[in-house]
Amino acid sequence: MSASTTALDALQQDTWATATGTEDDLPLVFRFRQHMPLAVRQASDFPSFINVYWGYDGSESNGMPPSDHYDRQIAFEEAIVPLDEEDRLGFLMLVITGNSRKEWIFYANDVDAWLARFNELLSGHSVYPIEIETGDDPDWTAWRGVAACAQN
Repeated sequence: MSASTTALDALQQDTWATATGTEDDLPLVFRFRQHMPLAVRQASDFPSFINVYWGYDGSESNGMPPSDHYDRQIAFEEAIVPLDEEDRLGFLMLVITGNSRKEWIFYANDVDAWLARFNELLSGHSVYPIEIETGDDPDWTAWRGVAACAQN
């Protein structure tokens, strides 16, 4: 395999897509990785599901984030990029926006290490109105479900 093929494969592995849907008659936007990252040999190597949930009042914006929340959500997401791109403690695979919430869904191999780095990256930031839920999902069913629906 040539170096250019390897670079192309890496680029394709990190391609993101968007899809739309509805929930409670409100629009949802799904942003998701189309493929499993090259650093992941198999999903079960990163068996833990981490859902970072940010609720907001979207009643005046058709369920979408009002501008003040949107700007803070962008700052939040930019602050936690190293978890995925540098540290490889987990991989952001899916972002759901709409119906008065935004969710970032990661898969990690060590939840405690992920949470420690997450808190470190956000130290010095103002407190974000988030909740974090963790669980087991060794087959990455949440991500696979969205990716499969988007392909159909």
